[in-house]
Amino acid sequence: MMLHLDVAVDDLEVALSASVALGATVAEYQPQDSVRVLFDPEGHPFCLYLDAATTDAGGERENAEREDGIS
Repeated sequence: MMLHLDVAVDDLEVALSASVALGATVAEYQPQDSVRVLFDPEGHPFCLYLDAATTDAGGERENAEREDGIS
């Protein structure tokens, strides 16, 4: 049995570089601009994705939190 992990990140390129430095390989097929599919050294797939709350696409949520004084 294999478990697939989806990991939310604030900066996709930084997380991608760190993962590769730790031994991950980038999959040839990438389904979306905000997602990167990788394989760990054992060949198990995992995804890094931009957390919508920290991107412009999630600006509504971020702005609502700021209006409440939460940052």
